[in-house]
Amino acid sequence: MYSDLSAESTYRAMQQLLTLNPGPTAVIAFNDYVALDAMRYARKMNIKVNQDISFVSFANLPLHGESSPCFCRTVSVLPGTNALLKFYSTY
Repeated sequence: MYSDLSAESTYRAMQQLLTLNPGPTAVIAFNDYVALDAMRYARKMNIKVNQDISFVSFANLPLHGESSPCFCRTVSVLPGTNALLKFYSTY
């Protein structure tokens, strides 16, 4: 789904995703800010984050405390590589 990275655009993308049958069990977001907006929309629709749907984002931005519950995973590319990814739990 397309998002121009604004909250409104991310909400529209989530709205489209959530109309799918079966609905998604996970969302991969462009960055942590988009993931936060997507999680806000999911919560607004009474979808339980980390239970009904999970989120993965890229960037590992310092957003601790921005989300409750905090998002599951963020991905960072290891220095000097193009292929290796390291998953971080933000719990």
